[in-house]
Amino acid sequence: MLIETCIRDDRLSKYVYLLGYHDFIQEGNGGKIRRLTIYANSKAELLHKINQIKSTKYIIFCKTNNAEVLRECIKREKISAIVLDSSNINIFRKKSILNMIRTNNKIVDVWLPFSSSYVISKVIIWGYKWINNILFSSCASKFNEIWSPLSKINFLVCHGADEELATYWILMSPLVLMSNASSNN
Repeated sequence: MLIETCIRDDRLSKYVYLLGYHDFIQEGNGGKIRRLTIYANSKAELLHKINQIKSTKYIIFCKTNNAEVLRECIKREKISAIVLDSSNINIFRKKSILNMIRTNNKIVDVWLPFSSSYVISKVIIWGYKWINNILFSSCASKFNEIWSPLSKINFLVCHGADEELATYWILMSPLVLMSNASSNN
């Protein structure tokens, strides 16, 4: 079952299905499966935002530019995945952070429109050693921003991933996310 892990507009659902996905995760209040991305710059702000979430309908993601907040996000079971793009790759570079991700079996969500080739290549390298499950999200607001599953796999292979691992990340990592999220809620 193919799942697109980030769509920002519910009107894109018909295009998602046409591209071969069976389902999608919608940012915000729309859609059957919902995600909520928490943006936090301090530990107190993160804890406050987590405590404000009363609904269990959301899969919770965290995006930060602060290493302390990132460590807290990795430790929290309620947070299903950590968002990575060009703006916050610097805090992921430390081996202690990568080891925490591996130890806590945390999923990393790479936002394709906001990630450079350098970020994609780094994440692929980390995927061989530290990060078991990586999501590559379209984060589409318009129909032409949606990546088809085959395009994602080809993109990852062009950036250094082998076909088997790229296929695993696109096909299986979203299912692992769904399984983890249902057990956390």
